[in-house]
Amino acid sequence: MKLAQPTRHAVHRVSQTRKAFDNPWQVLTDTVRGRLQTGRDMHFGVRGAAIVAPARRGAIFPIYEVFAEDTYRLDWFIPADAVGWTFLDIGAHVGSFAVDVVTRYADAQCWAYEASPSTARYLQRSVEESRLGSKIHAYAEALSSDGAIVTLTDAGDCSPLNSTTIRGGELTVEVPSVTVESAMARIPGGPDVVKIDAEGIEYAIILESDPTLWDGVRRVVLENHDVPGHEAQELIDRLESRGLTLIERIETVGNPREGIMWFSRDPLTASA
Repeated sequence: MKLAQPTRHAVHRVSQTRKAFDNPWQVLTDTVRGRLQTGRDMHFGVRGAAIVAPARRGAIFPIYEVFAEDTYRLDWFIPADAVGWTFLDIGAHVGSFAVDVVTRYADAQCWAYEASPSTARYLQRSVEESRLGSKIHAYAEALSSDGAIVTLTDAGDCSPLNSTTIRGGELTVEVPSVTVESAMARIPGGPDVVKIDAEGIEYAIILESDPTLWDGVRRVVLENHDVPGHEAQELIDRLESRGLTLIERIETVGNPREGIMWFSRDPLTASA
């Protein structure tokens, strides 16, 4: 008998949870409770650390993307002996990528930026409850080309779709921002790896920053979004002009203007 799609998804999610997290049964129990009761928080145990998020689908699916689905393909993208590497996480959400890299690589440190004030509070909780304050430097700031105040839509519940694109009828907040130059200057020697998932701001971050800032970066992984007036090729051209080669690109099904791109300064073959 063939299972219905919702049932297949539920079975798959249970399997992912058992493999990805230290406390799978607690995660599954809290997931069910969260659907029945608002205001609940969840804790995802990973390598002795904890990711904290509201029990809402939009808040938790990015956690599964990192720990269950390996969206950023770190086993392939970052060498296992990357001792002491520094990471710049732009669009840190509740801290999944940051916690992943500092618990995965010896002596790694991550500078993590989350623009949404409500989401940034959970990022800070993840850092504090994981006792990783010496390894993850969390900032409730956006990145911008000029360091000015930024207006942001904030849907609450740690939505991954918070954006500077104002569509009307949504809650907006004004948040502080820093330039890419300032963010990189906070990292001794600059970042080895830059990860960007910023709902369209990747164009401003890369195209409007000082091009020479990218000369010392070893790896870049970014999610490119469908932004009117821009093409992904602009990002590729700029980063390749600074010595970072596009190794792999995966387009979003149904929208080839979106996807994930991996760049490397060191020799690296495409993933299998």
